[in-house]
Amino acid sequence: MPEEAARVLERAQMLTTEAEDTYTVGAECARALMRAELFNEALKVTETLIPLRQSIYPEPWILDEVGLMRIQSLWRSGGSVRDLAQAYVPSLSVSSVSCDEVIAAAGWLLTAVDNLCEASLAHDIYDLVSSHLTSEDVNKETRLVFEMVYHCTFGDKTRATRLADQLVEHARSSVSAVLAIRHICFASYVHQTHGSIDRAISLAKESYALAERMKAPSALSSCAGMLGAICLQRGDLISAEMWLSRTLSVCGQTQNKVMDSNNQSYLCELAVRAGDSDAAEIYLARSVPILATAHTARGDTRKLALETQIELLRGDRRECEQNEAFGQAYEKSKGDVPQDVHGESLLHGRVAGWRVEGGRI
Repeated sequence: MPEEAARVLERAQMLTTEAEDTYTVGAECARALMRAELFNEALKVTETLIPLRQSIYPEPWILDEVGLMRIQSLWRSGGSVRDLAQAYVPSLSVSSVSCDEVIAAAGWLLTAVDNLCEASLAHDIYDLVSSHLTSEDVNKETRLVFEMVYHCTFGDKTRATRLADQLVEHARSSVSAVLAIRHICFASYVHQTHGSIDRAISLAKESYALAERMKAPSALSSCAGMLGAICLQRGDLISAEMWLSRTLSVCGQTQNKVMDSNNQSYLCELAVRAGDSDAAEIYLARSVPILATAHTARGDTRKLALETQIELLRGDRRECEQNEAFGQAYEKSKGDVPQDVHGESLLHGRVAGWRVEGGRI
């Protein structure tokens, strides 16, 4: 089991005396903690390893596995990755590592930048590494993930759906079940935002079934949340409630705070549509701490718009400057997932709020 392996590696790390050995064993420990979804602990381990780099020759690349696990664990535990992502991007131009390593690192940075809704930074990443994409050194899976993430949010949307389908075919035959769940669920998201809703549901259900066979609670919750969001987008509240109810048993039981926050915000949206402002407030209160610490335009949009809709359910009017704040956040985030359930429903919150106040749309 990953957690048991991590505990053994923690003890082994305490016995090392050389910086390079400590770094190597520590990286193994962090990897095991990431697999166990103990992201808070993985973050602590990676942050103890960073200072050791200057004692190792040659010094490890800033975006090696330890560097990537640092930003991944920070994000999943609910922290803000803005500063790290911006600091890491110039390191993609290094020539001392393989093309595959560069594209793999760039793919994860793009995922972080996607959540930050920083289009200019995303284009910088793509420009820095695009020459590597045709290299035979780049693994097919690495290339597909990178290009799909980029085109889904910042590039050619039609190409994104084609890449998503290619990644699904690859995942079905060539990767572990854990990676297959992740890739197929991500492909579902691409179709939700730019392709066919029916295709999105089919892929999300396929991913959910894989997670069921693996008896992976966190993956089940993530896939169920995805299905709930797609059903909300379609307007099928009965199916949305069925899928979102399956996320509740896992909520708060893992250190994947981003997943918990997303699912709670979907439950909030469901309660809003059902006209239950009391339940909506409870779900939003559970989601807000992560939305607040992550500091992303998308999170700010989600929070402000759901607050607007809850207050409108109660017959309250939001102050104009609050609607202006929502408008500013929405303007920044709308370009990345214009057909996402939040992109649609949160816009409804803005429209409804301004209509009550007699404002312009």
